[in-house]
Amino acid sequence: MSVAIPAPFRVEGGSGELRLRGTVAVEYQDDAISSLIRRFCREASRRTGLEFVSGRTDGEFNADAATGIRVELGANAELVTLPVTTGVSPLGDSIPDERYSLTIGPTGIHLVAPEPVGIARGLTTVIQLLATTETTEGALTLPEQHIFDVPQYAWRSFSLDVGRRFHSVAEVKQIIDLLALYKLNVLNLHLTEDAGWRLPFGRPVHAQDPADPDDPFYTAADLRELDTYCAERFVTLVPELDAPGHGRAIIQLRPELFSGRNQCDFESVPGRIHYSTWFDPELSTTFPFLEQVWGEMADLFTSPYLNIGADEPFGMPNELYVSFIRRAIPMVRSLGKRTMGWQESIRAGADADHLILYWITIPSEADLDELRDQGINPIILENVVHARSDIETAARYGVPMVVMPHHFTYLDVQYAEPSADPGQAADRVRLGMPHYPARSVATMLDWDPIAHLGPELANANVAGVGSAIWGESVKNLDDVFFLVMPRLAGNAEKGWSAPKPGDRTRHLAALAHHNKLWEDDGIAYFRSTEVKWNENAERQRK
Repeated sequence: MSVAIPAPFRVEGGSGELRLRGTVAVEYQDDAISSLIRRFCREASRRTGLEFVSGRTDGEFNADAATGIRVELGANAELVTLPVTTGVSPLGDSIPDERYSLTIGPTGIHLVAPEPVGIARGLTTVIQLLATTETTEGALTLPEQHIFDVPQYAWRSFSLDVGRRFHSVAEVKQIIDLLALYKLNVLNLHLTEDAGWRLPFGRPVHAQDPADPDDPFYTAADLRELDTYCAERFVTLVPELDAPGHGRAIIQLRPELFSGRNQCDFESVPGRIHYSTWFDPELSTTFPFLEQVWGEMADLFTSPYLNIGADEPFGMPNELYVSFIRRAIPMVRSLGKRTMGWQESIRAGADADHLILYWITIPSEADLDELRDQGINPIILENVVHARSDIETAARYGVPMVVMPHHFTYLDVQYAEPSADPGQAADRVRLGMPHYPARSVATMLDWDPIAHLGPELANANVAGVGSAIWGESVKNLDDVFFLVMPRLAGNAEKGWSAPKPGDRTRHLAALAHHNKLWEDDGIAYFRSTEVKWNENAERQRK
């Protein structure tokens, strides 16, 4: 069994083994992948203690080189037989070719892929295999195997909430590295919220200090740096300005955006006040302000997509919400960007050129009865009730959707199972949204995007799969990692790997070895009792 996550499309075993020791040569021919090779060598050296050295060759590969790694841009007969990746490309045009073929044999490793992105995915698999293998007496031994791999979906995203909880550029880079490690290819950066406006654009003169601990934000240089860092790892950074709802922070900074009616405070559940503030489409200052900010975002970010948000317009009259969305989408497109938004945005009309994020798990009558019993405010309940018609409309009109039902993909939920580390008991209770049912690592594996939609939505245009972490309960990056890992690895499976019998068992068995990777990176993961963790990595931690 391969310990690679996500599970490769096909793995063929052999009877031999590869022993690596000392210095390992990594040979390539094409300048287009030189930076990928150098990064791989640094990572492999750091994680194994061996020395990986890159070398470009102008001629044929050295056939006599033993126990080395050959990386080749090209194709072979096996790759041609792999299935076609479906969905929507985050790059906005044709779907990138992420296929790769990886052969590990007694004389070395041979990686072949048609495009640099496939080389990157294949090298990621090699990193996982190397880093999860213990070095014994200065040697690292890998079993002989042949891996043929291709993703199921073209869009595999993770949404990071920096609006409610700000994370530094260095911390966001750690998240990006984690996405790349599990072959996720979209970072949806949730930059604005009721709690904070993290964009440098649109801020008044008196709020121009990015180091203000009470109101931190990213500079334009910070955002360019993150955009470039993502691109180098074949991750697309999609910026999100969430509107018309969730606008409290900027409306407090810019009083001219307050119309006198665009704020609604109510009890979400008995005893808990929810503050909802929204951009008023009939206020003369609203769209000139947004057009300026969207324009600056369009100029800065290289992603062809801009996420307009459009979720949870609590307290906003429906006719105003529809008016806002119908004006916002063409405005963003006029700036040269494609549009996407949370599923509520389809309520302004089906648009096959607009990508939606399906997040509200379609409720059963029992689910709705439970919410009523909990005293959920009718304003919130109405938003949930519309979930089915949202997705039915998307399926009927071919609107592409990223499938991320919150029951399985929202990672800010408490763990249902205990931790193998008693020291994590307090964090297990503290972290995660208490009004969501607690869910175990294994339970969050038990879904499939197509099966979840069901036969009545068989015509749905599935763009891909996503997941999200929201910042209400977290205080720092360690809290984010605690909630995200190991569950993010499971969601990565849903986007990359075609479903097969025994997926849960295989994934949990592979997961048991990946704590070595996380320990190397200082990631504070939850030590679920559902996983038989690598004991050597556990001893390293202690």
